Parts: sequence; C-alpha cells; structure tokens
Amino acid sequence: MKNVWKGLVIGALTGAGIGLLLDLLEALGRGGRKLSIQARDEASHLATVAELKVKDAELPDRAKDVAGKLADRVKDADLPDRAKDVAHKVADRVTPDA
Repeated sequence: MKNVWKGLVIGALTGAGIGLLLDLLEALGRGGRKLSIQARDEASHLATVAELKVKDAELPDRAKDVAGKLADRVKDADLPDRAKDVAHKVADRVTPDA
C-alpha cells in the first residue's frame, strides 16, 4: 500500500502541474488575442493616416515630373549602342579563341 500513495501523490502533482500549464497557456492566448486586436486597430489607424497624407501630397504632378525626367534620362543614355557594346564584350568572353 505504500506505493499506491506514492503513485497518487505523483499523479496529483503531475495533474496539478499540467492544469497550471494549461491555465497559463490559455491566459497567454487571451493576452495574445488582445495584442492582435490592438495591433489591427493601430494598423488600421496608420493606414488611414497614410491614405490621407497620400491624398494631400499632390502625387500626380510629382509623378509626371519624375516620369518626364526618367524618360529624358533614358533617351539621353543611348541605350541601344551601349547594349550592343555590352553584347559584343560578353560574346568575346564567352566564345573561345580559335
């Protein structure tokens, strides 16, 4: 009968430990849920603020200016000739000397 009591005590302590662990995990889950709700609300607020700033930023005019400058740079870069030069250099390195 001495071993039965030992088994009961160990079982009770193990059960209490597992119950405590489950309670802690449940509490962490509730805390995580609260944090996720708070993060979602903060993200929604930040998205609203960003949307208002973008709407007030006169982006179409800025975008036109940037696109125009980019088009000028591409036109002045003489890309077809540069691409041909690079292709010749690559071909020279790839093809073995005869």
